[in-house]
Amino acid sequence: MKAIYKKELRGYFQGIIGWLFLFFFLLLTGIYVYVDNILGGYPYFEVVLDPMAMIFAFIVPMITMRLMAEEKKQKTDQLLLTSGVPVEKIIGGKLLAALTLFGIALAACCLIPLVLSMYGNVNYATAYSSILAFFLMGSTYIAIGTFVSCTTEHQILAAIITYGAIFFTMLAPGIGGVFETDSKTAYVVFAILGIVLISVIYMLMKNTLITVIFAVITEGPLICVKLIKPSLLEGRVADLFSAFGISSKQSDFINGVFNLSTVIYYLSIAALFYFLSVQAVKKRRWN
Repeated sequence: MKAIYKKELRGYFQGIIGWLFLFFFLLLTGIYVYVDNILGGYPYFEVVLDPMAMIFAFIVPMITMRLMAEEKKQKTDQLLLTSGVPVEKIIGGKLLAALTLFGIALAACCLIPLVLSMYGNVNYATAYSSILAFFLMGSTYIAIGTFVSCTTEHQILAAIITYGAIFFTMLAPGIGGVFETDSKTAYVVFAILGIVLISVIYMLMKNTLITVIFAVITEGPLICVKLIKPSLLEGRVADLFSAFGISSKQSDFINGVFNLSTVIYYLSIAALFYFLSVQAVKKRRWN
């Protein structure tokens, strides 16, 4: 895994992708800091991270679309898959390289609260916990982008799908408020979403066993609740779509509240998509 990690990280800086990512991320962060903190006289860096979530959505596919899609296009993935290196380490090395690039950008941002302290009182705990939450949020998006890259050999297609997935998570809390709160509506919405997810999992992975397990996990409890106590479904559509709101979860940290459940949420989603990435590559390996 170490060799793959070094190769991927070196690839970011030997080409233009890594430098472009750092340039745009730091440039846009600097613009927000200048407008909100310097001109506005507001010494709280955490307020910059809220709009930066939207900006990050635009640039995260830059560092994820090539991770496995490029290997497939150039047929070098066959060398990786026959090298004897476990798939978990292959994906882990690539994912860690992308996270390192993102971490370098945020490491530079860690200096900003120190600079702002020269012009006002800075709450370091809130500032740096917000940076931690932003890193976890970004890591989740990178894990999603990695999974998408593992399912296609076209980098542009991988970028488009990643954009779509990220923007869905940003719009999800608002979408949830459109639906009625009764149990019947909730059951229908949950059932349809479950079928869609099951279909997507099967089309991407072509693994019947995993698809069946996923179907049992998603549809089984839903049917049981509908039959035993349907009132538990009332108002849950909004809760479900709110759970998809990845970027909105960092708001507690920006408001000065360290929410451990949010940390667990980000780590769980990232781990899930890492697992799905490994399974997608394993399926291709056996094919």
